[in-house]
Amino acid sequence: INAYSSSDLYAWRFEGLVVPAFNDTNPRYTRNGLLLERPKVVRCTARRDYVMWVRGTAPRNEPQALAVLRADAPAGPWRLVRHFRHL
Repeated sequence: INAYSSSDLYAWRFEGLVVPAFNDTNPRYTRNGLLLERPKVVRCTARRDYVMWVRGTAPRNEPQALAVLRADAPAGPWRLVRHFRHL
């Protein structure tokens, strides 16, 4: 997942790769890893950090996974908190 920033939502600056692809534990899909898509990032005011939810899919949309990550800044570094897999 790449991060971009903008102060006016018109001009965007590339911040870098913030979350690389991660592999599922199913040996059938570890060769290429999961495609990460639909990241959602929100600021957690209580903890003063950021939370990201991201979906991962393999070929033919299976297995699907959801990961939760945390970071002190939107550009990371991001730490994996939990990984859920839908069979």
